[in-house]
Amino acid sequence: MSSFCYSITRPYPYKWFTPVAVVGGIVLAALFSFINFYSNAYNMITITTNNPDIVEANRWSHIPGSLTSRIHPKCEDAIIPVGSTFNTNQTALSYQLVSLRNHPALSYHNRRLAFCEVTQILIDFQTSDDRQAALIDRSSWGVTVSADITCNAPNEEHEFSNIGFRTHYDPLSWAAEPGVSGFIRVNASSPGFLWANTLLLAFWTETVTTIVDQTIQPNSSETVPQYNLSSGYISFSRPGININNESFFHLGKYAFFNLPESKAYKGNFGVQEDTLYEDFITNNTWPNVWSPANRLAKAMYSVIQVDLGQTDTVITTFDGTPTDTSILTTADRLHHWTENLTQIWDRSTVADKDNLLPYGWMQMRQFDKDTDATDPRWPLQFTPSVISATNAW
Repeated sequence: MSSFCYSITRPYPYKWFTPVAVVGGIVLAALFSFINFYSNAYNMITITTNNPDIVEANRWSHIPGSLTSRIHPKCEDAIIPVGSTFNTNQTALSYQLVSLRNHPALSYHNRRLAFCEVTQILIDFQTSDDRQAALIDRSSWGVTVSADITCNAPNEEHEFSNIGFRTHYDPLSWAAEPGVSGFIRVNASSPGFLWANTLLLAFWTETVTTIVDQTIQPNSSETVPQYNLSSGYISFSRPGININNESFFHLGKYAFFNLPESKAYKGNFGVQEDTLYEDFITNNTWPNVWSPANRLAKAMYSVIQVDLGQTDTVITTFDGTPTDTSILTTADRLHHWTENLTQIWDRSTVADKDNLLPYGWMQMRQFDKDTDATDPRWPLQFTPSVISATNAW
């Protein structure tokens, strides 16, 4: 007879009720404990990633979202303060975030950089007045290339943030400022940057050699010494549509200073000025650094374009033909612009210049469009870019 019963005159009708109730209660208690443990009794930990798109990929797309919302990973935005330094996934140049409207930091979620524009390229010339002794020992003149850039990066609401970047290139100061003033490394996924680094280094050393030649003081008393210079700069802006044009940059200015004699040589160039940049080259205007500086500025412009992933932005002229605004994106252009690399490198006056070649496979030679362009190890392929930032999830 069942242990659970009514009065003696009415026995409980189901004799298995007691074992069923006991066993069922135990099973239900274990089941509810199991469900409660796996839904609430866990520790949330933070993991960082450089690729939130992979983490947030909808791997359970075949399961209704209402059942996976608690376990679907979600990355937080990376916070990049104004003034901080970063690089893109291409790991070519490093950049400093200098402006973001009126915000103190950029909230970034691995969004592709778009509509990037190089607003200014500045080539700064320095002598011993403001350089470290170790750098003077390598070269009596130093050259630093700086660039100001604006880009847009959409957020999840498809709103665009106007971002201001600044980058520098000076391979001599690389040891003093690693990751700030030179190439970071050649990304194995984008080996075309090997030629980008080669071009920048070659045209940089050509500019250094030329400014040394233009300001050297001859020892012969019969030779009239050239003007002395202490420092100077050339500023380029408003790039055009044909990078082969000597006046590719439509606007700019320059200044060179002879501080001991309190002298300055200044001027402007541009389509609205009386002088175009190509006039300085044609007239051999002193100091005659115009042609090497022009090549250096164009190389910097081209490297920034591919480092920020802007190579798929096709701009056409008024007659519908595509523009020619990069040295690096076609084999024909690269073949043309690397024609004199061997001679440039051989003439370099920079001491221990071979130590500036950080990669054993970098060679100062002309790009062969028949063999190099078809070599699968070094394709001229550049991909879209994102800021390399760490997201937590």
